[in-house]
This record gives sequence, structure tokens and C-alpha cells, in this order.
Amino acid sequence: MVEVRYTLGMCRIYGSEYNNTWREVSPQVLFKVKGAAGWEIRGEETTETVEIVEESVEELVEETVEIVDEDVDLSILTKKELQKLCDEKGLEYKGFDNKSVLISLLSDEEE
Repeated sequence: MVEVRYTLGMCRIYGSEYNNTWREVSPQVLFKVKGAAGWEIRGEETTETVEIVEESVEELVEETVEIVDEDVDLSILTKKELQKLCDEKGLEYKGFDNKSVLISLLSDEEE
């Protein structure tokens, strides 16, 4: 016979109570509790062999940049976005210019 104990409080199997004390059990009970959470088997060493597999992964990333010459509705952009567009196109503006001034600068530049 083999001795087992349950370490997570109290458990009942086939009408018998198991708690934190060692008890002899039949092979049927041993089969039921072997490998279950909270159960210890006296004299059995639990050794797990873990195989670590290292793989080298190479990833090929293709970037495609699509240039679109569509008319953007400038009125839906924020002031910061309009200022950024002006900076990208090299247009000069003042920090206190409102959206309408920035939109007129950008639309004049497009024409």
C-alpha cells in the first residue's frame, strides 16, 4: 500500500475523508489522486523533465508605401494637423493663425 495526503484542506473520496495526515490507500484511490492538485504521495519524487527547444525565426517584412494624391477635406483636420501639413510642405505660418488661415495657405499652395 501507498500513503497519500491532501494538503488543501479536506477531501472525501469513496466515503473516506482525507486531510493533511498521511493515510494508506488502495491502488484505485492512488490512481485517482496521482497528479491531482493538492495531493502528495509519500516516497514519490516528482521530477519533471522539460525540453527547451530553441528556434531561430527570421521574418521578412515588406513595406509598401502608397502615395495617394487625393483631395483631402482640410476642414475636418485639426489645427495641429494643418500646421503639420504646412511644415511638411514648407509653408510659413504664425502660431496664432486659425484654421481658416492655414486652410487657405494649403489650398493656395495646391493651386
